[in-house]
Amino acid sequence: MEPEGADFRPSEPYTRRLRRILEEYPDGSQVLREILQNSDDAKSTEQIFILDHNTYSSNKLFKSELQRFQGPALLAINSEIFEERDFDSLLKLSDSEKHDQFDKIGVMGVGFNSIYHITDSPSFITGDKYVILDPHEWYYKGGKKFNFVADNLAKRYPGQFAPFIIPSEESSSNPFKTPFNGTIFRYPLRDNDESDISKKIYKPQEILDMFHKFYENESINCLLFLKYIERIRFYELKEGANNLELLYTIQLENADEVQHQRRLISESIVPLMNLLNSKNLNSNYQLDTSSYVASFSRKKKRHHKETNYWLVLNYLDSLLEAEAYFQKKFKRNIGDYKFIPNVGLALPLGDLDVTGKLFCFLPLPVNMPFQVSVHGYFAVSTNRRTLWSAADNEDLAVDASARLKVKWNHYLFEKVLPKAWAKFLRELPSNVPNIQPNDVNKFWPIVNSDKKSVLSNIFCKDLLQNVITNLDIKDHVFKGPSTSNTIGTVDISLHYTSSFQESEFYWLSIYNGYLEDEKWPIYDYDLYDTIENIGFPIILNSRSITGTLKNSRHKDFLKLLSPEIIRTYLKSNHTKWEHDVIERNDVLKLFKYILQDKKFSSLEGFKMIPLANGTLGTLTRSRNSNVYLDPDLNDYNNNKSCRNNRNNDERLIFTNQLHKFIDKSIDSDLYKRLYKNAKAGWNLNIKILDESAVADMIKYSLDYERNKNYE
Repeated sequence: MEPEGADFRPSEPYTRRLRRILEEYPDGSQVLREILQNSDDAKSTEQIFILDHNTYSSNKLFKSELQRFQGPALLAINSEIFEERDFDSLLKLSDSEKHDQFDKIGVMGVGFNSIYHITDSPSFITGDKYVILDPHEWYYKGGKKFNFVADNLAKRYPGQFAPFIIPSEESSSNPFKTPFNGTIFRYPLRDNDESDISKKIYKPQEILDMFHKFYENESINCLLFLKYIERIRFYELKEGANNLELLYTIQLENADEVQHQRRLISESIVPLMNLLNSKNLNSNYQLDTSSYVASFSRKKKRHHKETNYWLVLNYLDSLLEAEAYFQKKFKRNIGDYKFIPNVGLALPLGDLDVTGKLFCFLPLPVNMPFQVSVHGYFAVSTNRRTLWSAADNEDLAVDASARLKVKWNHYLFEKVLPKAWAKFLRELPSNVPNIQPNDVNKFWPIVNSDKKSVLSNIFCKDLLQNVITNLDIKDHVFKGPSTSNTIGTVDISLHYTSSFQESEFYWLSIYNGYLEDEKWPIYDYDLYDTIENIGFPIILNSRSITGTLKNSRHKDFLKLLSPEIIRTYLKSNHTKWEHDVIERNDVLKLFKYILQDKKFSSLEGFKMIPLANGTLGTLTRSRNSNVYLDPDLNDYNNNKSCRNNRNNDERLIFTNQLHKFIDKSIDSDLYKRLYKNAKAGWNLNIKILDESAVADMIKYSLDYERNKNYE
């Protein structure tokens, strides 16, 4: 005799709507992602997937016709029990009960139905309820919900419950006498083409392939921005087997450490939205989210466990600001559209050369134009494949829902994400103290021209500018010189001691770091290394960052490098560069740079003259220490004839006075610059060789030889 149960059917024809939904929702691992999302919404900490190859007995079913669903199936298990609103959501194909549940991700009424790609009649056990969905109304009017505990159904209909026994770890002799502490979904695989929903037949091997693709392509990505799921396991129950065989495990290893930050927004958003709606939200309130390092692992059967560390930030912006913006622009409440100003960032610390992904809690099939992955509570398309965005010159009605969704996505990218990214960078030195100098720029939103897309053109074109706008001038987020050299005295009001002791370089700010000034360009990139090696606080980030800084709101506060600044630094920090502390060639690079502004009187005392004997002489105004250049620059310009024709080289004539000649092997641009300044009559002791100087040298040489012979 068939048991009694309450009708469980939607108010609209199932199959026709489901067929249209499936046309938009992709097949394959997207099905698993939807199941995962719904489990996270239920606050389950674990998701289990099982492929069951078995065909179970048709003895003692609720209806004998249900035997068609006793074959191989996909099962999905989580640790939470359905609430009443969850049951209601299953009855609504496109109007979820989650629309006002701000701590939930999606729309179960739509997303859940992607499961009909593989099945025609899902069933599930949750708490004391057993539900069968029958969208074709082959046996029930849409579905049936039973209380299996109160009616002792497992004992009366053992065949109906047999497929659930091993996955649920229930006793095979007396199962399901009490409520099940969780939820088990069972999706019998479609094995014929009689369905009005889909004609696709699913074989068990296709589910195994789905598991494999999820593990290889999705895996850790699917845990990055979820709130509760900490472990995903995949099992296979082979035909005739009594035990599950573990295939794959994906896990958050340090769940206890990061659990608070992972769940903070989800557990705070409902009371915050209630305060917002009641006009009682404090204008100064800001949820204290921070970035953290999460340790994720994955393991395949008979393989070693792989562990990856990710830097993750989940950020909630001001609800009042978002509400005020949409009230002003559209006279709409953000709560009515479930617009939550929540974004996140993530980057794997073991592989910084990845391509970032776009997320709305779970990954979307959209790449970012930089290494960092970006999450947001975006307005996504119905099939969750892309974001709402307006096509070029598309004219959307001011109050249209589509326009609101497009504007919301722009709001997240332009207003919220830059604040989060500034926080992400601010916390980077303490979260990743051992970051390598060459990797710093990878944490910034620098658009890679090779990775540009329609999305980056629409949403990311001003992102770097907006991030820099949200930085404070004292935020230590810029790469400075190596910590192997202490920073010298620049300005007694500036401090460079760093609390980030493990870092290989100094973290600088706009307040205490210096940028190149295009007025005094650094032509030789090696000069950056030289300036770094003498401990000068130069900002060494990419030109994308430094160039954007110079066009930001901070432009009037920037400290720019100049010959005068470097001269002042060199005078105050002789021990950083004199007496062979740095290479002679590096000293000459500094010399060439500080000559640019032609303030020659400021050069007196610098030991920088490149002498032909390979040493360095001191710049002075004294005639007694003059050093000479070739009188004919054309000879020098004819490099080959001058420097290769040793017979015309005064260094061979006055071998005992090489300290009186400029070294001709130095950088040609520096040599010519010295020549032109000397020719113009500057007051320093580098002069053009003339007859008087030659006469003095001849006299000196004769005296030298006479004294030598006398000795």
